[in-house]
Amino acid sequence: MKLFLQREDSRGPERPGNGTFAVLYDFQRTDPMVKLQHPAELTDYEPHRQAQSDLLFLRGYPSPEWLSAVGSRVDVDIEFLEHHLQLYAKQPVQLARTWPPVASQAVMEPRLRLTTLGYLLDSDESTRSSVSHVQKLRQRTRGLFGSYLDSIRNDEVGLGDSLLHSICVHDGTNFSFGQDISICVKQTEIGWFALIWLDFGSHNLADGPKGRHLLAPLGSNPANTIFRPTVFGRACEARDGTPTRGSTDDPNISAECIDQNAMHLWRNYDYGLDINLARSSSLHALSKLFAFAAASGSQFLNLIQRLVDDEVRLADAFEPENASMSNLLHHQQVLNEHRRRLKGGPLALEEQSSWPHALSVTQTELHMTGHTQSKLYRDFDGLIRAAQDIADECNRGARNVIQLASHAESQKAIAQAEDLGRLTRLATIFVPLTLIAAFFGMDSSLFGQGTLPIWVFFAAAGPTLVLSVLLLMPRWRQRLTSWFWPSIRRRTTHEDDLETGQLA
Repeated sequence: MKLFLQREDSRGPERPGNGTFAVLYDFQRTDPMVKLQHPAELTDYEPHRQAQSDLLFLRGYPSPEWLSAVGSRVDVDIEFLEHHLQLYAKQPVQLARTWPPVASQAVMEPRLRLTTLGYLLDSDESTRSSVSHVQKLRQRTRGLFGSYLDSIRNDEVGLGDSLLHSICVHDGTNFSFGQDISICVKQTEIGWFALIWLDFGSHNLADGPKGRHLLAPLGSNPANTIFRPTVFGRACEARDGTPTRGSTDDPNISAECIDQNAMHLWRNYDYGLDINLARSSSLHALSKLFAFAAASGSQFLNLIQRLVDDEVRLADAFEPENASMSNLLHHQQVLNEHRRRLKGGPLALEEQSSWPHALSVTQTELHMTGHTQSKLYRDFDGLIRAAQDIADECNRGARNVIQLASHAESQKAIAQAEDLGRLTRLATIFVPLTLIAAFFGMDSSLFGQGTLPIWVFFAAAGPTLVLSVLLLMPRWRQRLTSWFWPSIRRRTTHEDDLETGQLA
């Protein structure tokens, strides 16, 4: 963070549109939203007034001037700012590794994960289900995300650019972008103050680093790549004049952009909120963010559930050539990470009393806040349970794939053993005949017997062939051995008596 604040050039590349990086909501005002175009506007905004119910949005990548203004105006721990930017540090090995924090700190600094789902149209069915094709796509996106991080670390990023924390390829057609909302809530002398840092900036992801590649991370035409919005309630719907594409501050519709309705969370944030309750309770004021994160997590889990069900169905249908162990393990890893991120919600919502509130809060307002808290807690707890259930399905599917693979290998071994048995039977017949043929092929005149007639060969080979055929038959083999070796006969009879339960 120190190196970031000491950067000489903080301008970054120019982006289309004049985005607003910071937006302040003062719920004591009749019109609570205040757009802040410059860092000085934050420090000059009623400098002698104590925050009573203020909510400050930061949108996207910051500049050193903005971080300095936030630090001077707001009592925010420097670790909070570092946690949000640590992925983009130029020297990641020197980080203190303080994230995730201890539980007591995480209560007042929750970090919510929002997921944007993407889908590729007109994909080839044969390549879509190909394991090798999916592995290549995952390798491609890992390289793309690495290049994206390098661009940010090399300062190829501007103020207000949207940030990306992860790219995940789920199969040949489905992928997702992971972005965060970092929240810091403080108790003031007369009320509360909340700082909300959104990865969704004032500029679209397509306008930022590697934006052209992010439009189609699976390598197809951007026109065939569809980004699904997060379906949310009416409280998140935009009012008149709110753009739905392109830059959030540009009313013009961009021809190529990444649709994300989460970019508009800051806009008309008070719409649908109980303003009187929001003035008194910071938890209620931030409830829309938690509800939006829960809706995003639900859609993400629904997608993973469908993909896992398809893989498990292939395993249950005894199609090991189509069921993929790598896909199931990948889904399980993604679910484990998603479940860890979801646990931050219940941890922050577990105790209502720990959330800052106005000094003049009433018991009725506390009761209403408790209702909001319990509702959000149930939502996140249900998502965590659902993620665990899907992970268990992955385990079951993986076991089925292993069993099917073992069954296929055992069947192959049995087939090989049967082939070997057939070769053994053939050898039982042809090896003695080969030896006889080799014997009669010698020059018998050397033994003083003269020239042998041809019928002698058949006379010797006939009994040998009959004996070989009899030895191939289990019953005759047992009889012959019992006739010539009485000890084997007695031992075999005794074992047969033991097997049948008949004792002498």
